[in-house]
Amino acid sequence: QFSSGSTGGSMTFWCAYDFLLRHRPSFFRTIGTLEESYLQAIRELVLGRAVAVSELQRCQSIEMERLRRQSEEAAAEMPEVQVLVGQHVSEIDALERHWQSEIEQLKMKQKASYRGLVVDFFEQEVLGDGEIAATSGPPSVPDDQRNAYLACPLHP
Repeated sequence: QFSSGSTGGSMTFWCAYDFLLRHRPSFFRTIGTLEESYLQAIRELVLGRAVAVSELQRCQSIEMERLRRQSEEAAAEMPEVQVLVGQHVSEIDALERHWQSEIEQLKMKQKASYRGLVVDFFEQEVLGDGEIAATSGPPSVPDDQRNAYLACPLHP
């Protein structure tokens, strides 16, 4: 079994990706649907962020307007305006950081899932087809031969 999480796993992913691209083009027609669903999930989070920021700004505008009216009624400047503005800026910044973190976490999960899918499919298609024996397979194909195959996926 190959790992897609380590540095060696990154190399395994790219070798598997290259092999599948050259020898199993139908896989990439299928995986295109997955890529589109990933993009849609990101779009939905970006839209969610925009809605959340808009709603917060609406609430902050109401709060600021209320403070402005109170200031006019008291016929004096209220130092609370500066404090409220600072609070609003901090709230917007915190909300933006939250949503950016959510988007980045989703992207990381999608990347790991995608890489895992490519490596798993490669293992099933190539290593399972008998072209190369799995690690627990017959001793007729030594590990170094299997690794050499992965290191040179450019063969036709």
